[in-house]
Amino acid sequence: MLTTLPSKYKPDAAASAAKTAASPFEQAPVAVAIFRGVEYVVEVANTRVAALWAGLRSRY
Repeated sequence: MLTTLPSKYKPDAAASAAKTAASPFEQAPVAVAIFRGVEYVVEVANTRVAALWAGLRSRY
């Protein structure tokens, strides 16, 4: 499960490029997330980091 921003936030070409660039992150053996801007908006998060965040969320 690769999580990216909804297409309404990016032009189609940028969304396609982001999906292509995100592929190595999904295959990474570690949790990887890329944040954007001063508000730390999640640009890309792989399955491992999503599972980590879900586990942390269930603790609180």
